[in-house]
Amino acid sequence: MSSFSSVTHAGQSSLGSLANSAVADNIGKLLGNLSLQQHARLIRLDGTPVPVLVERFKGQEGLDTLFHFEVDVIVEMAGLAMADWGNKELQLTLIDPSGKPMLRHGRVVAMSEIGSDGGFSRYRVTLMPWAFVLDNRQDAWVFQDKTVLDIATELFADYPEANWRKTVTQPLRKRSLCIQYLESDWAFICRLFAEEGLSFVFEHLDAAGGASGDSALSRCRLHVFDSKAQLDDAGEFRFGQVSAALADDRFTRFERQTQAQPTRVQHSSWDYRKLHAPAGSASSTQPKGELASLEDYDGSEAYRFDDAEQAERIATLRQLAYDGAAEGFVAEGAVRALRPAQVFTLLDHADYRGRRFVVRSMQHQGANNLQSNVGGGQQAKGVEAGSYRHQLTCQAIERPLAPMPRLKPIAPTQTALVVGIADSPLRSDRHHRIKVQFGWQRGKQPNSGGMAHPAGDNAPGNEAGFTWVRLAEWLAGPNWGTQFTPRVGDEVLINFIDGDIDRPLVVGSAYNDQATPPYAAGHDGPANHAGHLSGFHSQTLDGADYNRWVMDDTPGQLRSQLKTSRQDTELNLGHLVAQPAFAAQRGRYRGEGVELRTDGWGNLRGEAGLLFSSHTQAQANQTQLAAHATQAQIKAAETLVQQLGDTATTHHALAIHSQDAIKQLHQQISEHTGAVNGQAAQQPDPEGDGRQLKDPVETLQDSPAVLETPNTLAAITEGSHLLYASGDIQAQGRNDVQLTALHNLTVQAGNRLGLFTHHGGMKLIAAEGDLHLAAHTDLLHLASEQALTLTSTDDSIEITAQNSITLFGGGAAVELKGTNITFKARGEFMVKGNSDAMPGGMEAGSLPALPTGAMGLADTKKAAAQPPTHWIELDYRDPVDGHGIGGAEYEIHFDGGPVLTGTLDDNGKARREGVPGKTVKKIIYKPRKPDTDKPYAPLNDLLG
Repeated sequence: MSSFSSVTHAGQSSLGSLANSAVADNIGKLLGNLSLQQHARLIRLDGTPVPVLVERFKGQEGLDTLFHFEVDVIVEMAGLAMADWGNKELQLTLIDPSGKPMLRHGRVVAMSEIGSDGGFSRYRVTLMPWAFVLDNRQDAWVFQDKTVLDIATELFADYPEANWRKTVTQPLRKRSLCIQYLESDWAFICRLFAEEGLSFVFEHLDAAGGASGDSALSRCRLHVFDSKAQLDDAGEFRFGQVSAALADDRFTRFERQTQAQPTRVQHSSWDYRKLHAPAGSASSTQPKGELASLEDYDGSEAYRFDDAEQAERIATLRQLAYDGAAEGFVAEGAVRALRPAQVFTLLDHADYRGRRFVVRSMQHQGANNLQSNVGGGQQAKGVEAGSYRHQLTCQAIERPLAPMPRLKPIAPTQTALVVGIADSPLRSDRHHRIKVQFGWQRGKQPNSGGMAHPAGDNAPGNEAGFTWVRLAEWLAGPNWGTQFTPRVGDEVLINFIDGDIDRPLVVGSAYNDQATPPYAAGHDGPANHAGHLSGFHSQTLDGADYNRWVMDDTPGQLRSQLKTSRQDTELNLGHLVAQPAFAAQRGRYRGEGVELRTDGWGNLRGEAGLLFSSHTQAQANQTQLAAHATQAQIKAAETLVQQLGDTATTHHALAIHSQDAIKQLHQQISEHTGAVNGQAAQQPDPEGDGRQLKDPVETLQDSPAVLETPNTLAAITEGSHLLYASGDIQAQGRNDVQLTALHNLTVQAGNRLGLFTHHGGMKLIAAEGDLHLAAHTDLLHLASEQALTLTSTDDSIEITAQNSITLFGGGAAVELKGTNITFKARGEFMVKGNSDAMPGGMEAGSLPALPTGAMGLADTKKAAAQPPTHWIELDYRDPVDGHGIGGAEYEIHFDGGPVLTGTLDDNGKARREGVPGKTVKKIIYKPRKPDTDKPYAPLNDLLG
């Protein structure tokens, strides 16, 4: 296969024969009538600032690329200024055999002088399409919720000369995020076209079909189309020898070329929103066995397919591109009417007669027929003067066109600022995503130090500037893991999945000069340590309160703190020191151990039981509920109760019936009998190497709460202290048990009350006031093995009975019964006194009334299970004679209300059911007219 020879020129090479006067005369004649000469030439260049004569040209154009033409021209002057030519659109014309002009429009992008002599100069002018300027602008821009064609429309709008059209028959995916970064406009849009399977070619319009009245619009038009678009048909062309005598252009060479390409494509892409990876595949249409079986699998780029149908479409387009590269055709000839993306029919070829092909690329070379001595040997090699030749590549029309994919630049790790709604410190969504704005985004409100964009606003400084960005965590799972939500204004660190700029992922956050660490220390730090504090610190959205977890690694002073500033609630462990709010200072020493404190309410709850112990555990290596000392104390209490209880029973004191409660507590502080959650619940043998298991691990049954200490236990309050149990309450002491009250000490029992001492006696003493012993409905026994002494030091002793009084002593007795006194004795009865007067009988002495009535308490077990019913009884008596004051009105005042009123019965009593369960503040009895007291009868009337 032949190839074009490159033509090189020295920057200041001599024009050789131009120095000859004859040659100069010839060129002068040519330039003198340049307009006529251009019109008659095979190749001409129009639109130039000064008249030129085309000597030769070469160039290349094709699908999915910028065309490039170099035209050597001769001018009648030297020192042309590029300013007059730069970016000016010229028209390169090639005349076909029928005389029809084949036009190419291009902008001057370069011009260089390649030789001069006298007044004549040769220049090389380089032409490229208007899109060349896109390749010279590098930008950074964020596109959101747009298709590739939407992005192209917005991008081309920045260029007044942009002329383009589209023929796209398939719907394109709307991209939630598409970023141009470290790419030129041209490289960016070409990559997007390739990703969607869109090809493009530059079309050249005549003057009538160019600018449509807009002089700025280029007559070179970019045509974007997909694999199913209808392509232009250029007609039929023969294969054969090229000759000036023939009236048509022909191909002189047409050969098939093949190369190994993948024969199967498989694509997939993980979508975190659907928890699914849509996949698609496509296979080659090449005859099987002709090429090796190769597969192209691509599972990169997260969530790039909306569904499997789209993945299938992209895989098919990729396979079409591979098939186009696997089989192609190379041709040479002089067919001037052909353009890239045009379809033609080949005639007169032995192997491909009648087959249709589509042009992919072309290389051109042509030269005008100047006089042989004009140009001084500068004519291009491989092409004759006054002729045109080309080389092209094409593929069978049966294989639709599709571009090969282009590599996307790898995005480096970057930082950005969190943005959101105005005046809102936080902005996120249900997928734990945030909005950010990069430092390279330009617009009206860029990040500090940023700039405005000449073409629009791409940095609004709010949530509109970017799409939702996922936030990576240390742990993340279905309803478990860590959660950190950066706030508006925070600087975050962003990585890109697979290095894809369109797939950002927040992987962390960074401190800066405005956002300093909560425990800042070290060099230039405000703290009084070198950086011993670490942990976690958050704060409310208004910045007033905070939560923090501090780990203090100061040697010999380890400390941990878990705190919320709400009610100053905190848990402190280890070496306790003060630490101010929102500060890293280590303050004064406060203690050792553990501290749990709050200014609010507190609650410690354990459904299975609680054990509070101050017994030592060496290096905390015992079990959680180790309670050996507790069990020993409970056993001692059980022994004490058993011994004193048996002794009390022997002395006819009340028997103790609550020993079962102690035995039950023994059972509640028990041991595991088997494995727990699949692990043996046994303790290592202390005499072994730690691997052998022996005693079972302790546990609690039936939710007991146990409080034990080897030393002093104090329960102290400045208010009231309530101790209540639905079952039994036992208070035991191996030494003394003391109950002391500054005012009243009341012991009440719903059934019986027993007081027993084993030895040492018992004393009931009222230092002031009365001492009452009363049995209201039964007998009162006073018994003593020794003497029984009743003494009244300041007053009398009165013994009163309703029926009789009998005094026994030795073998004698005195009986007072009714109105009689009977003296009984086996021996002598003597009455001694200074007077023997026996006056008449007197009235019988009055008896104090004793209250009666049932206790208004329900069974304690039932009371614990249901709300209690409250009642109150009134018994209003005369303080002198003890008789009930019947018919009196009363008022019962409860603390905080209400007030109940009523009237006592004839006995001075009343009972009210269903009263409020409140404290009775006071009872008021209405005064009534007192009864007239009767004087006591003389003693002789009593005895008479």
